[in-house]
Amino acid sequence: MDWPIPDIPEVVKLEKYRFDKPLFWFAGLFIIFLLSVPVILSLWQNRPFSLLFWVLLFGVPLLLWGSLRLMFFSWEYSRKSQFDAWEVEKNRIRQHWQNWAQKNIAVVGSGIYLPESLNVSDVLAQQGEMRKGSPAVFDRAEKDDYEIKEDIFKEFGGFVESMLAALPYKELLVCLDVANEYSKEEDFQALSDYLNYSGISEQVQTEISLLEHGIEALGNWIQTTPEKLVVVLSLALNEDEDNAAPESAAWFAFVPKQSAAKQQANIQGYVFRQIELNYEDNEALGELVRKKYAPYALKDKEPSAMWLGNIAPDKMSVLLENLYASGLKFWRGKDGVEVLTTDRYFDGAVNSHWLVLWFALNSEMSGKDVLWLAGDQQKVYLGLVSFSHTS
Repeated sequence: MDWPIPDIPEVVKLEKYRFDKPLFWFAGLFIIFLLSVPVILSLWQNRPFSLLFWVLLFGVPLLLWGSLRLMFFSWEYSRKSQFDAWEVEKNRIRQHWQNWAQKNIAVVGSGIYLPESLNVSDVLAQQGEMRKGSPAVFDRAEKDDYEIKEDIFKEFGGFVESMLAALPYKELLVCLDVANEYSKEEDFQALSDYLNYSGISEQVQTEISLLEHGIEALGNWIQTTPEKLVVVLSLALNEDEDNAAPESAAWFAFVPKQSAAKQQANIQGYVFRQIELNYEDNEALGELVRKKYAPYALKDKEPSAMWLGNIAPDKMSVLLENLYASGLKFWRGKDGVEVLTTDRYFDGAVNSHWLVLWFALNSEMSGKDVLWLAGDQQKVYLGLVSFSHTS
């Protein structure tokens, strides 16, 4: 989604002028006195020196000097007031955009469905067999595509029913994100039929939709915070067993943060507004991360880990360098950010953003914040998951 944080110009810190010192001001008074004396004497001419003469002789220079001092003081005060006012306004603007960047939505549950050859605990622990060059796919010797999808829909349906039983929402929004362009409509119809057949659609007012822009919808839900239960099913299946992409399915349940707290929901974590980064311009990519994302989304946050997946190799260094320049330190002792990857098991995965987000949400990070970074063909998404109830 758009990240419209503006550039906030800095103002050079005010410094006192070199001549704003007692020695210079007394020297100025002396010069004014030397210039005033001949003028006053010429105006006084041959009249006797009275009290008025001495008052004029010393009073006029003092008056001129005092006027100049007052003008300078007023100008300095105005200059400082403008600087202080801009500092206050700048902090207000930054706080506004920090609140905007750290707006989040509560996750009250999630699930995953992987091929038989993959173990979730191995991925979380970053151990076990690497799957590069041999993508993990579902075994179609025992089940065909229809049966695999039916199993996924069954587990997803059970998940939705458990969410509805635990949370008394009157509206349900079911969103399907299908990676396979050729089966989108067919899969959408199959899921709709399953939800209707299972009776889920009759329990609450239900809307079923097909996500056209993937995880970008997450930013819209965070912005509008709909007062409903939003469940997402990510379906990343090949057309057949011969396709090279790894397969997976993942699902999530999102609710507004405020209503989740009010209903005392079991909150798994909070997903913050993500930023969409374009691959085209390395300099612009780095500036967005360093100047627009990190100072606002990561303000007062301490990520302990970062999950990433499907990032173009030539962009990885750009992203990590600019995150490092923002203050994050990777692989640097106990205070460093641990980098974890799904690519070891899902090399070239489609719908990688949902996959990476699931592992970020299910990491064992002792309640600390976790960054997630997932790529697409031409762009990458960067976001934050927090497990703190003060988020």
